[in-house]
Amino acid sequence: MKTLLAVAALILSAIPLSAQSPQGDKVDLAKANQPNTLKILFVGNSFTFMWDVPGQLQSMAVKGPQKKKLYVHALTWGGKTLDFYWR
Repeated sequence: MKTLLAVAALILSAIPLSAQSPQGDKVDLAKANQPNTLKILFVGNSFTFMWDVPGQLQSMAVKGPQKKKLYVHALTWGGKTLDFYWR
């Protein structure tokens, strides 16, 4: 699990200013680099996208007792497995 989080953190930190997800969403580095903001990269398939897992987590974090600031970004392709992203 720590290895996967490290890889995700490395990928997110390596995204250039003009980067886009497969859906065409641009990465907003100004928001991502705000102080006390936890950055999370979701890597998944259509289930992650259709159930809006990143958005749900972000909503729970804001409404929770600690009011955490999250910056979430998703890389999702329908029908892909973790093996696809790993290679």
